[in-house]
Amino acid sequence: MGLSARGGKLAQHSGVIPQIQKKRCNTCGVCGRWCPVGAIKMGEQFAIIDPKICIGCGECLAVCQFNAVKIAWDESTVNLQKKVAEYCLAITKGKTGKVVYFNFLTHITRHCDCMDKPFEPDISDIGIIASRDPVAIEKATTDIIKERIGKDFFKDAWPSIDYTVQISYAQEIGLGSMDYELVHYG
Repeated sequence: MGLSARGGKLAQHSGVIPQIQKKRCNTCGVCGRWCPVGAIKMGEQFAIIDPKICIGCGECLAVCQFNAVKIAWDESTVNLQKKVAEYCLAITKGKTGKVVYFNFLTHITRHCDCMDKPFEPDISDIGIIASRDPVAIEKATTDIIKERIGKDFFKDAWPSIDYTVQISYAQEIGLGSMDYELVHYG
């Protein structure tokens, strides 16, 4: 999503709006304090998320200790992943060979990197990778992390989401190729 302007990010996230499980919410307010756009207000008996303000980042889900926040991780995440690939394709169209992609495999956590409050890393720093192919670099990133920790970090972190949809779809629409060759420096 890093290539998209704020409006594009909002459009990509549309449809992935969390819901409050009223019976579990104790109105502690943690979700509201962590919401980067102020979309969550405390009602008398449970938190209320304003879908017109919510950007779907999922931080409320990550910080709720009572499992009161749920997101329907179903078709909406498939659409989100496809939108991310489509935005990247639109932004890079006509720039073949002129764009270099960098993935910093540092401070890797299961939380959204859009938050201004850092989380403890789940994986120790691995390094930096670069490519002229955005699909290859994403595939290489997931493979490198799997190799480093001995399991599929992303599948383990979000078992109900098939994160490979984005990479496969990106290849399908011509954004790049999942084939890559690692060249180590230093």
